[in-house]
Amino acid sequence: GFLLFALIVQYTVMFRGNPPALKYFIVTGDFLFLGIMLIYDPSVPRNGEMVYWTSMVGTLFLYYLNILRYSKLTVIYAFFLAVLVFSVTSLHFGSSNLDYLIPMYFPFLVFLSIGYFITVGNKKMVEEINTKMLMERYLAPQLVNEIYKNQNLPTVQKVDVALLFSDIRSFTEISENHSPEDVVQFLNEYLKSMTEIIFEEKGTLDKFIGDGILTIFGAPIKTDDDCLHALKCAINMQNSMIGFSKGKLNLRKPLKIGIGLHYGEVIAGNIGSDKRLDYTVIGDTVNIASRIESLTKYYNIPIIASEAFIKTILPETLNTFCVLRELDTVRLVGKNVAIKLYEIIAIT
Repeated sequence: GFLLFALIVQYTVMFRGNPPALKYFIVTGDFLFLGIMLIYDPSVPRNGEMVYWTSMVGTLFLYYLNILRYSKLTVIYAFFLAVLVFSVTSLHFGSSNLDYLIPMYFPFLVFLSIGYFITVGNKKMVEEINTKMLMERYLAPQLVNEIYKNQNLPTVQKVDVALLFSDIRSFTEISENHSPEDVVQFLNEYLKSMTEIIFEEKGTLDKFIGDGILTIFGAPIKTDDDCLHALKCAINMQNSMIGFSKGKLNLRKPLKIGIGLHYGEVIAGNIGSDKRLDYTVIGDTVNIASRIESLTKYYNIPIIASEAFIKTILPETLNTFCVLRELDTVRLVGKNVAIKLYEIIAIT
């Protein structure tokens, strides 16, 4: 019987994957074989009250073994099976001594309940650890701690954010003139340097797109000066290029990057599948920010911002960090409304 049970489980896993009902089948089989063993195995003690203790220890052992393997619903199912097996096997051999058996249910149920709450607690702890590890991929450590302190976990929502798109100029030429190992090492150092600047300005690292970076300011934590943080981040990223380029890949001139800044509504949240989930933003605002960044190459300008972005920052605050130059009014591909663009000239 046990061999047949094992063959059925093996066949199911090999040819049908891991259907939800399989775990209930395995738990049922475990307790069924335990009950049969307790009743028919001649080596099991059956004298006096020892039969109750043997049944209790056996069912508790199997129950705790299952809580290590399965989900909360499966543990509830195993809880009732444990009570059933304990009751059947105890009454089978000791029905005449109910005065001793009935009081044993109290500690037995307590131990079962402890196991259930351990499972629930462990599952919640694992979920929190996984969520925190996920957030640490795109958020500065201080922001992660703030989210957990306020119990304000990211949710899918519509929110106004500032977006920063950046891209290395002539990266294709750099890739073609150097070995893959050198290019990857260079790119890793560059992305590490940019990430530190982004986190310093409380930005959310959305994703790396090759040598490009998409950064969010205003989600999952919104502040009153998200656009100002994005502006300072863009200026600091540009300023860091001069020192960063020295000694890197024998570059003849400092590395240049283009940065596009835009402000608007997006849908933000953890998006993906159950196997791959990332915090990201989607919407028309993202497309516009990307196209603004691509125009930095056309105009040969380091930083370009939209009018929507500029309007969110007080003029006196802007004048502290940069000088604005009205650049152009353009109608982006696929858009009916033209947008006004500004060049950001950092004050050194």
